[in-house]
Amino acid sequence: MARVKQVITHIEPHDSVERYTKLGVECVQGEAHIVSPWEVEVNGERLTTRNIVIATGARPMLPPIPGLAEVTHYTSDTIWSLTELPPRLLVLGGGPIGAELAQSFACLGSQVTLAEMADQLLSREDKDAAHLVEQALECDGVTVLTQHKVKAFEQRGNEQIALLDGPDGEKTVTFDAVLVALGRSANTKGFGLEKLDIPVTERGTIQVNDYLQTNYPNIYAVGDVAGPFS
Repeated sequence: MARVKQVITHIEPHDSVERYTKLGVECVQGEAHIVSPWEVEVNGERLTTRNIVIATGARPMLPPIPGLAEVTHYTSDTIWSLTELPPRLLVLGGGPIGAELAQSFACLGSQVTLAEMADQLLSREDKDAAHLVEQALECDGVTVLTQHKVKAFEQRGNEQIALLDGPDGEKTVTFDAVLVALGRSANTKGFGLEKLDIPVTERGTIQVNDYLQTNYPNIYAVGDVAGPFS
């Protein structure tokens, strides 16, 4: 994990205010609010513009699974705060984030189990593609459990246990840490969407057209806040 932190420290400057400032970008740090289709207020100052791009991202979802709060759990936002490699890592969710991090930790040396409630990984992809990803994970040592849903977590003495429902009944998995990768919630609150009546979808993402425009042609939404495959 020390090596991972060294790599993160090495690449951090490539995504920094200092780098973008040197490239000629004016970086204003603060809490932004869209006050009109052409104005954004930051730190009490109004900035005028022809176009606005909303790229507020999303946050990991933590479902109300019984016992989750009592066991050692992480999300994709916090997993790299680990200072020691967990010997046994349980990954919940077989989407892109779950699959990627399951492979990463298996390659780092953890014994990884990935549980996905659907009958395939990467549920939005073709079955053939998902099968290739599953094969690759298994070649890297990941135990893949499709059609398995976590019912609850328990602490039994010094061990942390996950209770899973699967096609063959209940299964238990013992782990040292669990990574919850069961989706993300778009960050759409608190910066003015409601004021401009910019609609959101049933999934809670900003509604955009094929050009990533909202109901205002000069206001765009990109990335996780606009949802997958938008």
